[in-house]
Amino acid sequence: MKTRREELDSLISNTLVNWELPKGKGKEVVKAELLSAIRTKKEKIILFDRRWHWVAAAGLVFVLLSYAVFYSGKVEHVTPFGQQQSIILPDGSSVQINADSRLNYNKYAWLISRNVNLSGEGFFKVTKGSQFKVNTINGTVKVLGTSFNVFSRESNLKVSCYQGKVSVTSDNTSTLITPGEEILVSDTEPTKKVAFQQKDQPEWTEGRFVYAKTPLNEVFAEIERQYNVTIQTSGISDEMQFTGQWDKNMSLNNVLEIVCLPFGLSARSTQEDQYTVSVKNL
Repeated sequence: MKTRREELDSLISNTLVNWELPKGKGKEVVKAELLSAIRTKKEKIILFDRRWHWVAAAGLVFVLLSYAVFYSGKVEHVTPFGQQQSIILPDGSSVQINADSRLNYNKYAWLISRNVNLSGEGFFKVTKGSQFKVNTINGTVKVLGTSFNVFSRESNLKVSCYQGKVSVTSDNTSTLITPGEEILVSDTEPTKKVAFQQKDQPEWTEGRFVYAKTPLNEVFAEIERQYNVTIQTSGISDEMQFTGQWDKNMSLNNVLEIVCLPFGLSARSTQEDQYTVSVKNL
């Protein structure tokens, strides 16, 4: 059985039979030059292949190290029911997050881009600089330097601008809002931009909760978050909308009375930290 080199030699010899050879060169000389060129090319391929393995290995190590550093740089703040938290970000920007909210960012990636992820509600005061981005499951908020409030729970997004300009992107549609304007995004209603009574900051950051034609279930959900209780409701329809306000320094019973009274509802405690709200005659 012929070796691979013998097979190659035979192939070249058979090919050269019909070739017109260069002047001054015999068939054996041309064959030797071809074999030499093939061996040189092969050696270069092998060398490149070995180098490629080293490059691939080095690249893999770099990716793993980068992932480890990036993951170790994650900073997360979580507020349980009944609590709020004020946070200073790496660039000096501040954010106050409401009860039952979660905010995280990467302190190493912050050197490249100012990005935070928010679930719940937060009031931001952003120092001027590069673009600042708040990511939520319902949309993205982009600013340069301003103050604004972001509410993102379930499928609802509300962004209110207090200073500067804020760009809100949801479902591939971007909307610009200015001080005194807010955008409302929901999967049940068309996106809309409305005006609101502007102050220096949202009322909830000072313990006040103000509502204007707000679905009653949303009001009870906020009471649950602020007082760390569970409220079971019965006989409440989507048409029931609350207009009014309450203060967190009030007792829970007083707050429930303020909210329930206009709708003929009553609230009673079933056990510790659990309440039932229903129509009075039920």
